[in-house]
Amino acid sequence: CTGCYYKRPKCTVTFHRYTVVPGFGKVGHRFASTEPYWCLLKSLNSGLTANVETIEWPTGKGSPSNEPKTVWSMTLFERQMKEIANYVKRWGEPRKDPENLEHRLLLRMVPVNVDDKMKKKRADCHLWPKGTMLVVDGKAQELVQRKQQSHDKNEWKQMCKHFDLSSVISFPLHKHTIQICCLDAEQYFVSIGLCQYRSPEFHVRKLKGMEPECKTRPEKHTLQRLSLEASMKKAKEVINQQAIVLDDDDGNATKNGGIVGKFVFSLIDPVNKVAMKTPVRGKKCKHWQCFDLETFMKSNLAVYGGRWRCPCCEQFLKYHELQHCALTQAALDKFKDQVTPNRGRVEFRVDQTYELLPEDRLRYSGVPTKQAPGEPKPRPSQQIIEVIEIDSD
Repeated sequence: CTGCYYKRPKCTVTFHRYTVVPGFGKVGHRFASTEPYWCLLKSLNSGLTANVETIEWPTGKGSPSNEPKTVWSMTLFERQMKEIANYVKRWGEPRKDPENLEHRLLLRMVPVNVDDKMKKKRADCHLWPKGTMLVVDGKAQELVQRKQQSHDKNEWKQMCKHFDLSSVISFPLHKHTIQICCLDAEQYFVSIGLCQYRSPEFHVRKLKGMEPECKTRPEKHTLQRLSLEASMKKAKEVINQQAIVLDDDDGNATKNGGIVGKFVFSLIDPVNKVAMKTPVRGKKCKHWQCFDLETFMKSNLAVYGGRWRCPCCEQFLKYHELQHCALTQAALDKFKDQVTPNRGRVEFRVDQTYELLPEDRLRYSGVPTKQAPGEPKPRPSQQIIEVIEIDSD
């Protein structure tokens, strides 16, 4: 058995198969937004888990304390398998890391209803129902948990990778039966389809407009860009929101006949701690600080609870909502030969000038960063990446 807390005896269940419910047509969009590394090319079967109506246990075995609440069953017919058989290489062989543009037959699931609590807890990625038992052609399959929780066999938090059916089906031109039995009473969407793997590097090229498909509809596939002029305007708004005014020794709020303000941002990616190549941030993020596009796409490939969170404010992001910052890019291009892991902070002034600060510019190590209005507080372990400074000279 897989994904359960104990070994379950064989049972026979009856249920009514569901086909369509409100929101069913959005499942593909949900997978495309949070599972972009596997692009669905052809759907072979999809449906909904159904409530168990009756259960029959073997004579003398009795009923276990926890009975299955929902089930799902379907058959892949020869004609369906024939259409995709030549796309997949090495049927029936367990594989780990896929190559870019490689094809596989995947089984994925997402809950029908996602409440507000769940939306705040994790991104809307593939998720197994609690206590899932998967059977392919009469043989139970193993659902491998992520490493952070696999040490405890009595705890199963549902977050696993999708299941690669092409690794357990050795004869693709035959008929195949797939059954799912769950302890979870919640209803789930089930999707089986031929998918193509698209690596993080592929998505970076695509978002930069370097893939052929970007030429037909660039507004759909390419990265949103905040122009240098718009970036300058946004930077001034950050200064105004922070109400930064530099006083001289006499307490006057003017310098050279005008009010002077500034703020400091970093050219160092908050995740890998090296200079960014393509600085981006979420379109809805309220902070200025950017992070590196390629690092973000690579870090979200693994299955973990923090997938698709902004590295700066921890709000959930969708990769197609990222926005390129021209001002941060201009600073990277200007100071690229001078930036190091210990020297990457840039001071931007209200007169639209900016300079790379020396390493010892930060005078008080560990001082909490001032935040823009509405910006969530950073985690305690998070390195300071945005500093507001007020000088007296």
